[in-house]
Amino acid sequence: MTGRGMSAASEKDPERNVDMTETIPAITDPVCGMAVDPFDAAKVEVDGRIYFFCDPSCADIFRDEPARWTEDGSGAFVHEH
Repeated sequence: MTGRGMSAASEKDPERNVDMTETIPAITDPVCGMAVDPFDAAKVEVDGRIYFFCDPSCADIFRDEPARWTEDGSGAFVHEH
């Protein structure tokens, strides 16, 4: 897989059924600040927004106190329903 914000050489990733020629936005874990692959990330939904995490432990920390991590909106990849 290529880095975020870059196009991939192949047109499709058959495992994920995704057009890899399109760019993937950079996603940051709002708890630890690590870059996150949204396809493999732990996820938590709060108020119709999905937040992505590097692993379940960061998701658990977020889940316990989401307002602490979302006040300025950082780390949120908006995926509203």
